[in-house]
Amino acid sequence: MARRSNWAAFGSEYCTRRARRRTIRGVALVASAPLLFAFATLRLRHEVDGTYLLGFPAMALIAVAAVLFVVGVATLANDERRQLRVERRLERLWTGRFGAAFFRFANRGVERERARMAKRKAKLEQELRTLDGSQGK
Repeated sequence: MARRSNWAAFGSEYCTRRARRRTIRGVALVASAPLLFAFATLRLRHEVDGTYLLGFPAMALIAVAAVLFVVGVATLANDERRQLRVERRLERLWTGRFGAAFFRFANRGVERERARMAKRKAKLEQELRTLDGSQGK
């Protein structure tokens, strides 16, 4: 009998090869961003009057690091399996007790505001009717 390794969980039953590559790519992008940022800030700086300044190449590398980080996070967040899990958890969160309590809390004062706006609207409509009536005469 062949021994199954711990890596069997990563077989075709649980995730496809493409999803695995996407996850590895996302992790590599997210992990490379701080390294690039550290390299730019520590190696490409120059001292002027006791302070360190970054030149254009360093600023460009910092911008590239930020883009790599955002792209990596977006790549990791775009995984269909994770999206389904997150969607289910969010649905459970908002349709459960916490969601009900949150919406009750957020709904406080809405009726009072709605009544105040209705009075204001009625007053403005009355003023408009008065203006329209006086202009017609």
